[in-house]
Amino acid sequence: MESQIKTVNRNIAKSEKCRCKYGKPIRFNILQLNITYNGETSSYQIEAKHLSPDKDSIYFYPSIKNGQLEIQWNEEVADYIHKI
Repeated sequence: MESQIKTVNRNIAKSEKCRCKYGKPIRFNILQLNITYNGETSSYQIEAKHLSPDKDSIYFYPSIKNGQLEIQWNEEVADYIHKI
């Protein structure tokens, strides 16, 4: 079976807490998040089986250190989400 990838694009500015809304995780196998800050995009993926069926979004906390975007993911997904 071919993987169905759901892609969500999110632009952030000076937010301390952000959310990526993805809908129902039963409609895809992999969630890809493209997070853009200051014109640069970082991409992350997580398998849908690690997403809660009771929620429709992932929360994260961005910070800028030495001009680089760093993301701290919500505890529920932190061990399963990977930068690509």
